Amino acid sequence: MRANGARTPFPSSMTPAMDQKNSTSLIYEVAETAFIHALEILQLIEVMQFQNSGQINVRLSDAGAGRAGIAVRNAMISRIVLLVAGCYAPVRDKGDKHLRVAFELLEYPEICAAIESKGSKSDLSEARRMWSELIKDARLESVIHFRHKFTAHFADPEKDIPIPKYDEFFAFAAVTAKAMEKLAHGTGGTADTLNEMRDEIVGSARAYWRPWT
Repeated sequence: MRANGARTPFPSSMTPAMDQKNSTSLIYEVAETAFIHALEILQLIEVMQFQNSGQINVRLSDAGAGRAGIAVRNAMISRIVLLVAGCYAPVRDKGDKHLRVAFELLEYPEICAAIESKGSKSDLSEARRMWSELIKDARLESVIHFRHKFTAHFADPEKDIPIPKYDEFFAFAAVTAKAMEKLAHGTGGTADTLNEMRDEIVGSARAYWRPWT
């Protein structure tokens, strides 16, 4: 499967035939969960980056915990991939609640207007702008490809799709988290910001690895 910017049509059960109340409630629910996932994405990135700093991996190996360290690292990679790639999955069922669901519902003017009336029009507009850029981002294809071939499933990779590098993947994940944050602000679900929680995220990662520093 290759990522592209094409809009995935909603199943018949998720078209404008859905009443506005249910549609807006679904967007609020997606936005609330998305903000929690955004925090988790940034926390996992920080934990992974801190593990690769200093002599942590060397000390893990010296203590006989090298294999456990690799297993923990692989688990974190898998979790970030699933959280990020899952945002961009096609909408297939009326029970879907991933990020794309909210942004596709917001394409309906009456639904978008209802959300704007109770949230922040500027933040919602920024979230939608970011989303429109992210679904066209060249990095998305490699992230989804990695998810399909190495994380959720195991299969021979496509030769012409590169495996994402850490820096590229983390950067794309961070921008995705920012779009999640903007959606949460746009719906009025929270006024908390990822930047305000940055020190706590960094401190938590350092505390986790402190016995090995």
